[in-house]
Amino acid sequence: MASDRADRTSPSWHNLPAKIRQTILNALLQTDGSLAPYATVSREWQAVIEPHNFSRLKLTIPRIQQLDSMTFRTQRYVQYIWLCLELEEYELEEYYPQGMGDADSHAIGKALYEVVDALSSWCDRPNLVLDISIHSPSDSAYWFKYLTFEPDCPFNQRESEYSELPGLSVPAITNCGSDDSDEIEESDDSDDSPDLETDDDAIYFTSYQINKVFNQIVVKGPVETTMEGHEWWQGMPLARAVTAVLFRQQTRRRWPPKTMMQLLSRFPRLREIHYEPWREWDDGMQKRTDGDYQILFHSVASSPLKKLTVFENFNQRYPIYFERCSDSRNLNYYVARAIARCLELEQLSASFIIDAKHFFQARGRDWEWLSLTTLVLTSGLLQPLGDHSTIQHLLFQAARAALRMPKLELMEIWNGLEGVAAVFRYQTPRYKANREGKPRPTVMTWRGTWKFKLLVTLIQSWEHVTNKLHGDELVVKTESLSGRLIASHADAIHHLGIAELAIRPVSQRQIRAEHLAGEEAALVAESSADSGSPDASS
Repeated sequence: MASDRADRTSPSWHNLPAKIRQTILNALLQTDGSLAPYATVSREWQAVIEPHNFSRLKLTIPRIQQLDSMTFRTQRYVQYIWLCLELEEYELEEYYPQGMGDADSHAIGKALYEVVDALSSWCDRPNLVLDISIHSPSDSAYWFKYLTFEPDCPFNQRESEYSELPGLSVPAITNCGSDDSDEIEESDDSDDSPDLETDDDAIYFTSYQINKVFNQIVVKGPVETTMEGHEWWQGMPLARAVTAVLFRQQTRRRWPPKTMMQLLSRFPRLREIHYEPWREWDDGMQKRTDGDYQILFHSVASSPLKKLTVFENFNQRYPIYFERCSDSRNLNYYVARAIARCLELEQLSASFIIDAKHFFQARGRDWEWLSLTTLVLTSGLLQPLGDHSTIQHLLFQAARAALRMPKLELMEIWNGLEGVAAVFRYQTPRYKANREGKPRPTVMTWRGTWKFKLLVTLIQSWEHVTNKLHGDELVVKTESLSGRLIASHADAIHHLGIAELAIRPVSQRQIRAEHLAGEEAALVAESSADSGSPDASS
């Protein structure tokens, strides 16, 4: 009898109100550590924890063949796959010619084929992001000790806080080096702050050392296959489940645009591409790459893509190590024209790979971006010592183009270098009224590290755009920014408040970490020189 009374009076999970149970489960999802053991508590806990655990996967080469078997029951929960391809380690004194070794090339080709083949059997879903990274553990072992290799978003970030790109709710995972328990992983706790080395090697390189980690990616089929090139790619199945692909800047090795085009053709339902290449360190090679970019973006223009982000990364210190590398990238008009021809996009961001002036100059008379809501571009004209009249002309061109964008909500034209940052922003409110029911105006803002006066006629042009597109009032703002805050283009993004569409947050943080490492190394070298240390001459 006493036992029966205890059963009736003891606390029970199911006796708790539904709202309290939901609050507890939500709090549990935000805790650190693996949640897998909690899925065994009850069916209710399993129904909440399993979708959370399996929504994001890290996939390494040794476990690709087990992708289907390991997600047989939970496949429907998967929204993001981080394909982390690890190359062979190399010795400090080894020399590789341009490109990579055959073993790595075949391993990448085999891995890509197996992943696409596995995903070809997956049913269509609203969002499935494939995030592809390539690196060697040796990359951060010698010179680039600040490099980190991470997934797109930290694990403990709530879904509502993620960027606009759907499905990008991913865990923070430590460097994807090989270990004895290599597997398809769920979340993994790690300190995502970069390890900033301050020895001289963190900044003072040779061209050989830089090229080592910027080798071209070569994708080859299995050694035993007789198929070559295009034929091999066309033999790869179609993976209709994939809706977004990420190529983030932490992969310093270069994806040939033609290889990317072949790979992307395997995803017929692709709606989003986020591509963060690095500039070339040879002007002649850059011209050839720009020619291939034209082909790539022409193919994108004829696809059903809705969102395109291209962010060409660079390091302002690297050109000094190369004889045929200009300090400033010579931007190609025809690449801009190919990107501008993507008329069906809803969101477009192209930073540093083209100039906004070329984008607007390339506009055909009958071109209209009928679905475009967001446009983010960079322009080298935005310089404090430049001709201000050319900036005014650029913004006039932007206004004329905006009249061909009936759904435009945000346009940003910006630039950022060490000590220099500026943005021209035109933004209409997504919600026309505030909580009090008062109308929200459309706002045009200039924010920069130098004073710039918008001409009255320019303001009138944008008032015409506002009236025609939105019927709103236009408010003009001018904001100042200290150049001392800008150590890199990543700092400029942060302090200008550039739309998150422009670059993945983890990429921005990695760029800032690289420049911070360089600054600290420079201070160490300067201190050694001032003190007469023997290291000063090394």
